[in-house]
Amino acid sequence: MLKKRHFLILLCLIFPAHTNGTTMEEALKGAAKYFTSTSIKFQESHMIVINVVNYHTKRKDQTAKLIETDFYFELEKKFPKFKLILQSEAIGGITSKDAVFIKGSYEPRGKTIILRFQAVKGLFGGEILGQVNMAYSTKKARKKTLVAVLDIEAKTLRLEQRKILSDVFRTAFGDIGAFDMASSSEIDKMDADQIQVASGCTRDTCATIIGEQLGVDRVGFAL
Repeated sequence: MLKKRHFLILLCLIFPAHTNGTTMEEALKGAAKYFTSTSIKFQESHMIVINVVNYHTKRKDQTAKLIETDFYFELEKKFPKFKLILQSEAIGGITSKDAVFIKGSYEPRGKTIILRFQAVKGLFGGEILGQVNMAYSTKKARKKTLVAVLDIEAKTLRLEQRKILSDVFRTAFGDIGAFDMASSSEIDKMDADQIQVASGCTRDTCATIIGEQLGVDRVGFAL
């Protein structure tokens, strides 16, 4: 039986960012206000197309869909005479000539989400009409540090063996009682290979990206 003293956990710090808004609603209101209160001019003949993706994977996950939908409603209040559309729901394509694309992304950084929005005339590049960054806090402060221990890497072991050993590491580390532990099911949702391909990150930086998406304070490797 493995003993706890044989477990080595390497922790990577994740630094929090300052927030411009305490909630997602406030941050999105601020971004929508920017596009109406600046010198940016939208012609009423233009269609406004909104698209939000995960900053690291460049894909639309559940959080991106939520932000995209809420931002749609905030922009709808600011641009009542314009035709707004979500790019993911566009049918038959979009005529880029008469459209303004507001391209957005969200980047998790611990308990903070960074939002980036850029308005571009035309689908393929074109004139940048404006851009704004906002941020908001996702969770209240925790009494204990939340730690995610990633799966062990061992080419000599089968996948199911690595999963079992990784769970043993997490249980042993959690028994110390000094940290709150991210669950194995949440860690399994992160596709490390896909993240590495999409962002070109190294092992350490990939761990940080995964930690940010999980919303944990620190990331550990089970060795």
